[in-house]
Amino acid sequence: MTDESVVDGRELVAARWFPLDALPAKLPPAYSISRWLIDATRAGVRR
Repeated sequence: MTDESVVDGRELVAARWFPLDALPAKLPPAYSISRWLIDATRAGVRR
């Protein structure tokens, strides 16, 4: 396992990791899997 993102160029054209305290201002839409993962991670950290 590696910390580097692997982009296949078909499904994903870009990928990056962000610490929770440095997320971009514009997040993915609330209905996306990526946003669900972000929100779930944030909720887990707040416990």
